[in-house]
Amino acid sequence: MEKENEKLRKVQRKKEARRIERLVERAYENDPRVKQHAQQEKEAKARAKAERQAKQAAERAAEQQRKAEEAAAKAAAAEEEEARLKAEAAERKKQKEREAKALRKPP
Repeated sequence: MEKENEKLRKVQRKKEARRIERLVERAYENDPRVKQHAQQEKEAKARAKAERQAKQAAERAAEQQRKAEEAAAKAAAAEEEEARLKAEAAERKKQKEREAKALRKPP
């Protein structure tokens, strides 16, 4: 008899706990303060995500600009080097021509 009563009490405790749990769930579902809080959290999360994406986009843009500037600087350096080499070649050619001309002139 005591075992049977204990089983019944246990079943009743479970039913009561579940009933209270459902009551609390319904209260949270219908409480405008809880809804407002959830909405605020959702908006804050969306704002944080948007800020993070904007920051990443800015970093990507800065990286692309840096790479473009680097490429332009390399191109300019290569162009300057090419111009310098051409100038040296032209100077060597002129020097050779002067030496050849000096050799051709009678003393």
